[in-house]
Order: sequence, then C-alpha cells, then structure tokens
Amino acid sequence: MTAPNDRKHRIKRTSGPRSRKQAAGKGGDRRLIKFLSMILYLICAVLIVVYALMLVIGFFLKNIPESSHNSSSPSYVVTAAGEVKDYGAAGSEDPQKDKTAEGKGNPDGKAAEGEGTSDRGYVEGSGTAGDGYTRSFSKGYAGNDMEGKEPYSPDMEKKISDPPLREAPILKDAELLFGGNVYVSSYVEEAYDTGGGIEGVLSPAILSLSGEADFFMANQIFVLSERGEAYEGKEYVYRADPERVSILREAGIDGVSLANSHILDYGYEALTDTISALDGAGIDHTGAGENRAEAAGAVIKDINGMRTAFIGASRRVPDAMWGAGNERPGAFLCYDAEKERFLREIGLLNRSCDLVVAYIYWGDEGEEVPDYMRLLARETAEAGADLVVCSGVSGAGGVEYHEGTPIVYNLGDLMYGGGLREGYLLKVELRERENKMILSLYPVSSAMGYTRVEDDPQYYEFTGD
Repeated sequence: MTAPNDRKHRIKRTSGPRSRKQAAGKGGDRRLIKFLSMILYLICAVLIVVYALMLVIGFFLKNIPESSHNSSSPSYVVTAAGEVKDYGAAGSEDPQKDKTAEGKGNPDGKAAEGEGTSDRGYVEGSGTAGDGYTRSFSKGYAGNDMEGKEPYSPDMEKKISDPPLREAPILKDAELLFGGNVYVSSYVEEAYDTGGGIEGVLSPAILSLSGEADFFMANQIFVLSERGEAYEGKEYVYRADPERVSILREAGIDGVSLANSHILDYGYEALTDTISALDGAGIDHTGAGENRAEAAGAVIKDINGMRTAFIGASRRVPDAMWGAGNERPGAFLCYDAEKERFLREIGLLNRSCDLVVAYIYWGDEGEEVPDYMRLLARETAEAGADLVVCSGVSGAGGVEYHEGTPIVYNLGDLMYGGGLREGYLLKVELRERENKMILSLYPVSSAMGYTRVEDDPQYYEFTGD
C-alpha cells in the first residue's frame, strides 16, 4: 500500500544523467567559458600588435633628421641676459638645442636673469618692439652669474642673431654733465660746514653748470656708512656719515657710478648702507649692488623724451673678489675676463635706448692713456655706446672720436680732500635738429675741500652725419 502523502515527497536522484551534468558545471556552461577565453586571447593579440606598431613608429621618428622638423607656431628662447629670442615659424633653429648656451654665463639653461630685480637698469620680457623682440623696461637689470663657470664667449650664441645696432643716437635737446671722482672727505665736510653750505664746496661756475644740466653724473669713490671694518692692507679707505649724502644732493648730482676701487673699503654692510642712503636721497646709482645682476644694472632715464641709459663698470679693484657675484655684493667689472658681459650689456641697451653712456673707472698713473684702456674704450664704442666717459686716478686724459662715438679718457677728480687735485668737468650739449653732440671740458682743481674752474673749456663737436 501507498501512504497517502507519498506523491508530495519525491525522492531526489543521486546518480544518473541529470545529476552528472549538474556536477559538471551547473547546467554544462562549458561553451560560455570557451567563449570568454577566446575574447581574452583576442585582446592580448590586439595589444601585442599595437605595441609592435608603436615600436616601429618610434624607430622612424627617432631617425628623422632635425632639419626636417617644422612648426606652425613661433619658438622662443629666453637668454641668460634676459633677452627673448624669436626663432620664427620656419624652424630654422631648434631652440631646445641651445638651452645650455642661451646666453652669457648661464650654461645650466636657466631662463632668466632679472628675477628679484630692483629699480635700476632693465629687464626684458613683456611688451612688443618693432624688431621682433619682446621687451619691458622698469629699471631692472640684465646681468647674470658666471661664478665657477666657463667665461662667456660670443661662440656660445653664434646661432642666435641679434638685430643690428642702431647707427647713431636718437638725440633730443638736452644737457648732460659729468664729473670725475667725488669724495666727501673731512676737508669737504669742513668746507661745507664753515663755508655756508654747498657754496663752500663748489664754486659758483660749477654750481651754475650743475643747475643747468638735465642730468649730472659723477664717480662716487667712498661709502656712506658707519658700519664695517676697513679693508685689511689697503692704504686709502674712504667713507662718510650717511647723512652727508645731502652734500651730493645739494651739489646737483643726479646719479653716481659705484664701480671703483673704494666701494668695498668697509665691506658688504657698508655697501648696503651706501645704496640705502642714495636711494633715500633720490640719487640714482649703477656699477655696484647686492649681486651681479644688480651691479650690472643701468640707470635709465627719460630726458626730454630721450630714453637715456647710464651704465658704470670698473677696470680697477684691489682684489678679484670685489667683483659682484650671483649672491655676493660688489662692483660690476670690465677686466678682460668679464669684458664680454659688459659689452653685451652695452649692446642690449643700444637696442632699447636712444642714447647709451658708459662710465668706466680705471687707474694707471701716467702721462699716456694705457693701451689696454684705449682698447677697452674703443670696444665699448663698437658694442653700442654713444658716449664713453672714463675716470680714474690723476693723469693724462684726452678726447678721441672712434667710429662715431666720443671717448673722454680721464675726468680725474672733482670733489676730494686737502691736497691739490685736478680734473675736468664734462658738459655735453645734445641738439636734435643738428643731430650734434657738443663736448666742453672745463679744467677744475680741488684743494682743502673746495673745487673751482681753472680755465676756459676745451670744445669738441661731433655729428651723427
């Protein structure tokens, strides 16, 4: 007999065809597994083919000659002097190749000087000029570091062609005045204090010339500081109280060159104090600074619509370490080892300013201008200076005209100490209509802190024709 509920409780099979299929893969889905495997194999094959194609394409690209590269957009290289070079769209040069030789003294390929600039000279980088260069000028500088590196050579930039120098200065009616060495010594201070102010230091004729000048520049051979220690072993070291900067201001001096053999008489702190005192008095300065970039900076002034640059450099210091470095204060030097840098700065200024004045300090005693100085002055003229003014120790001067540029070799001393010192005061008249530069050299002498004109001036006329 069968129990009443037997049909509701079926017995499960533990063997037979159906149970074996279930044990083999829950329904026998082997075909699905095979399909998925085929997909994976196909993907791997595609990846292998793509990788092989990439290797082939890379091989051909690597072996394409550089001259066949072209670009539809301009390429630029920023030189170490701050200048933006435009290679154009023709692909005539590969700027990437020149990154280790972009400019003077920057073989690391770093793009730029001008970082951390102050208020002298120029920095190029923004704004557009008609020669294809990009420029912006706000009294920065274009110097850079060569410390511990190979000196700059023109061959380093042989692939970079500069626009030509302008043929002549672009003159406006103006009057410039240049003095030689100035030192606010104890004799000058006494003459000022007892002689009724600046009239006790400079004669009426000199003050008249100063008052008429649009810009008066001299060579400051002392520091304005009460800090620091005298340079060991140096026979003559010069400094004055920072408050005595007022004597320079009352003399009508608008700018000074600090590139000389006295600017570090009392060390780096005294140089810093000197710069601060001059800035506080509104007197521009060039030729020395907290680093090489600042020391190389030119003073750039708009004089009656004429963009005028004044740059100072020294060919006389007691020690090579007096030259400014990347992070070392000092003077901007123009010895043979640094000359290319100095000449490069002159060329950059020529292309961006209407008139460039180079003020160089040197130091040989004697009746004749030494050959090295004559060579340097002429090279400065050829590099783009429109007027070269030199000052140094007492000695013979003279005026020369070299390839369209007047060179005045030695202004000597203007404001000094107790003994008799002689020099010249240079007046430069610029006439736009006649395109003429008229130089007048006034012989001056200084004794007991007082300076006067000794004789009638010597006249020289130069035209841009």
